[in-house]
Amino acid sequence: MKTYLLATAVAMIIAATAQARIGWNLEQCRANYGHEVKVEKAWCGGTGYGFINQGLYIYVIFSPDGKVGDIIYFDNTAAKPLSKAMQEYLWTENAEYYIALNGWDGKQELKKLGQEHFHHWVVTERNGLRVLVENANKNGWQIRNMRQFQIEQSALKAYPSTK
Repeated sequence: MKTYLLATAVAMIIAATAQARIGWNLEQCRANYGHEVKVEKAWCGGTGYGFINQGLYIYVIFSPDGKVGDIIYFDNTAAKPLSKAMQEYLWTENAEYYIALNGWDGKQELKKLGQEHFHHWVVTERNGLRVLVENANKNGWQIRNMRQFQIEQSALKAYPSTK
């Protein structure tokens, strides 16, 4: 139990200044964790940026509106999944920044969503205006807004071999 609590505390301290957030622009990303180490055309269109900060590799995809629509966080020190505590922390940081004070309508677990045949968690504002989608992605932890999720679903339908 002590080891778990220590690991949780360390994970939260590391992530405290390391997370990109849904809705940020490129300048906000750079201001919060430095210059990008990678820039590329994202697999689904748009531009993807990679950053390394505080032990995390953070890969963001910008939506057509110029804001972060998709983030995947990876442990930059080892090829291993992020701890549950880290996943929860990153979710909370993104949700608090992105979602207005209209409250949540619960977090729903789905065994598949769209073209993706693995577990997802979806949260919607009570007023239905904003939706966030969360899921594991190989060793990473992915958070997307619904608009970016739909863009990615269209790309998956167009290129079924990328599933």
